[in-house]
This record gives sequence, structure tokens and C-alpha cells, in this order.
Amino acid sequence: SSVRLSLFENIQDIFRNQHIKLIQPGDTRWLSISLAIRSLLQSYQSLLITLENVYNKNNEDSAEALGLYNILSNEGTAFILHALQPIVDTLATLSKSIQTKAADFKQLQDFVTSALLRLEQLKDYCSDDYIAIIKTIQKLSLTSSTNRISRSSITKDKWQLNVNEVFSTKVLPFIENVINNIQARFEHSTLNLLNCFTIFDMENLNDNKDYGDEEIRSIQQHYANDIDESIIHEWKTFRTYLLAKNQLTIQHVDQLMRISIEGEDTLNEEIKEEIINYWKKLKPRRLAV
Repeated sequence: SSVRLSLFENIQDIFRNQHIKLIQPGDTRWLSISLAIRSLLQSYQSLLITLENVYNKNNEDSAEALGLYNILSNEGTAFILHALQPIVDTLATLSKSIQTKAADFKQLQDFVTSALLRLEQLKDYCSDDYIAIIKTIQKLSLTSSTNRISRSSITKDKWQLNVNEVFSTKVLPFIENVINNIQARFEHSTLNLLNCFTIFDMENLNDNKDYGDEEIRSIQQHYANDIDESIIHEWKTFRTYLLAKNQLTIQHVDQLMRISIEGEDTLNEEIKEEIINYWKKLKPRRLAV
């Protein structure tokens, strides 16, 4: 509600924090989950005190606020949430690098390897990441105790949870599952197939007469249920006109490709060659591809 949001922002002001709204994550987007975790952790202290203020007012929202407060102020929960941040940040970075328009298939192996190395580092409970997390949780614990008014009977034993056990039983298995999932999705054969699509990168184009043939065959074999071997002829036709793209308009390249691919009987190879030569002589043309 606007009243609780105002209270939340006022408490953020007390701690001289930026006004940060909590984000509801999407179910399947790592970037969304990363932003949601980050917004929660950046205002964790303010959120605990806001919930404490709400349940101390003894109104209809008190029970719900108390329940959420007890969950978030639990040492184990706090540790899991803080431990999630470097994990989901790593996955968000990998996801973003793949989804951008400028994504380079040649770098995909590097992206995956970098993500896996980072996740392997996070399997070490003695790493600097978890040392910093434990210090942060201890500060949150002190803050909560300082501001607690009358909940000592409820929170008497809540900080006794063994964080090492939480890491071993919750965080570590999650990291291992993520690593296994990435390795399964980006196994060597999959990366090799994706690398075949680099032939469509104009920077890789050359005048080798066999350029892209092997890659097209690999793509056709992988998608054999959807693409027959005629794709190989279509690729060779496409490559022929692609090499002449700087001298022809996009419209005429498209027309010539259609004639060759669809097999127009009225235009033979000799006539098509005349068309190409005509447009080459008429005016030098460069196209932005």
C-alpha cells in the first residue's frame, strides 16, 4: 500500500539509502531474478525495520508482517538470499551475453567457461564472497536486535542456525545443479553446431569457393527433419550473390537469388550473368549489411 511504501521510504531515508522499490522477478529470466535479489538485499535492513514497525502497530497487517519478518530475519534465510546474489548475477551475465543483438557465437564458449569457473569458485565456503556475506548478516542481526521492542520470546533461538550446514545442504547443491544444467545445455556438440552459424557473420565472409559448405551440411544434418539437402544448393546460390553485394542493390540481389533458388525457366545462367555485369558497370554500389 502507499502507506507502507511511504514508511519503507522514510526508513530508507533514516539509513541514508536510495529509495529502492522491491522487484517481483519473472519465473524464467535470470536477469529479472538477479535484479529482484539485488533490490531486496540493498534494502534488507530497511525492510526488516519496516516490517517490525508494521507488526508492532497491532492492526490487521500485524500477523502477516510478523510472519514475513520472522522469515527474513532468520539467519539461514538471510544467508541463502545473500548467497544467491553472486550466483544469479553470474547467470544473468551469461544470459545477457547470449541474448544481445551483438552476440558472437565465437565467444559463446568463453562466456560459458567464464560462468562455470565463477560458479566453481562459489562452491568454496571459505571464499571471500561468503566471508563478506557472513559479516553482512551479523550486522543485520545486530541491527534487528537493537530495534526489537518486544519480540525476544519469538526470536530467542533464531540466530543459532549453523550457516555452514545451510551452505552444505541448500546453497552447494543448488550451485552444482546449475553447473550440471549449463554443461548439459552447452555440451561440446551443441557449441560446435552454434559455431556453424558464424558463416552468416559478414566479417567472416571470404571468396573461398567452399566457404560455409561444411557448416551448412552440419546444420542440415542436425535439422534433417525440417530441412532437406536442397539447402546446400540454396546456400551456394546465396554465397554467390553475397560476394557481389557491394555492386548490386538489395532489391536486385533478392531478385537474382529468387530466380536461382526457385529455378525460373525464362532466365538462363547467361542472362543472369548479363544482369549482374550490367549493374556492376552502371554504378559502383555499396550496401550496409
